Formats: sequence, structure tokens, C-alpha cells
Amino acid sequence: MKDCSSGTALKLDALIICFNRQTEVDLAIESCKTVGVSQIHVLDNASEIPITVQPETCLIRSNENLGPCKGRNALVLESSADLLLFLDDDAVLDPNIDITSLIDEFAANQNLSVI
Repeated sequence: MKDCSSGTALKLDALIICFNRQTEVDLAIESCKTVGVSQIHVLDNASEIPITVQPETCLIRSNENLGPCKGRNALVLESSADLLLFLDDDAVLDPNIDITSLIDEFAANQNLSVI
């Protein structure tokens, strides 16, 4: 994790857990790409038909359904980003979100957090 006061740009990764929702996760991934997320990590949480993603998206597959908490923990271990965005597999980000401004807010205030 970078020191927020260092002036170095912070990196934001999107973390998505998916279970049996290929179409929905594809839309969620695409929405992350359009707003400028650094890296996208997807956990296939033991889907009956394994989830597939494009090569630029990191995919890990669990052979057992880890549930939301353990699934998110597994995704956190895959990321080296400074900021993490947890996105449900059936949600999409608004293309008008200004990710750069949000990241700048986190860089300016190391006590800032959003849940």
C-alpha cells in the first residue's frame, strides 16, 4: 500500500465475485473498463458452468462457493492496488463516474474510506 501523502498516483482495482451469471459479469467488467479501473479481478465462486473472461481480466476459480466474505478476501489477496472497488456481478458502474477525481480525494485524505 502506498503512502497517500507521497504524491504517487494511487491505483484502483475492481473486485467482482460471480456465481452463475456470465452475462451479468460481462456487463460489470465492461463498465469497469469504461471508467478507468486499473485492473479487474473476478472470482468464479464455483459456478456450475465456469465463468470465462477476456485475457486482460484476472480470473480465479474456486471449486467451492466461498460466500461473499471469504470470496472478497480471496480477491483482495489477488490485488496489489491501493484502492479496492467491490462490485456485485449484477451491477454496472455509471460511465459518467469521474474515477480520477475519486482517486484524487483518497490521495488527498488518507483517513477517507467508503463502504
